[in-house]
Amino acid sequence: MRRKHHISQSSYQMLFDYLAKFPPIEDKDFHPHLELTLVGWFCGAHDEKLHEEGTVLKKSWFIARGMVYLCFVDKDKGEIVFRLFRAGEIAVIPDSFMNGKPSTCYVMACAHTELL
Repeated sequence: MRRKHHISQSSYQMLFDYLAKFPPIEDKDFHPHLELTLVGWFCGAHDEKLHEEGTVLKKSWFIARGMVYLCFVDKDKGEIVFRLFRAGEIAVIPDSFMNGKPSTCYVMACAHTELL
């Protein structure tokens, strides 16, 4: 995963449109502050692991382009994908992120995915 130094205005707008679905945020400095603190990332030509199974998830990712999936490895069946996140959604493992529990799966970003 490489840091994307320029985040397109359309990616910011997608995130703000998503956040607009929630109750209003009255702080007039919220959007400018968020733009300054966000870090953009993009995947190269191959899928990339964002989070290891068995560790506590400390991030969530807004998907500006591409797709992210959650999966685990079954000793008999191999890799099992059980959740897909598409552009315009926030990829997160809620129990790990919100409750500080080690995750039971890992997080993968598909090739050419752009994240905030």
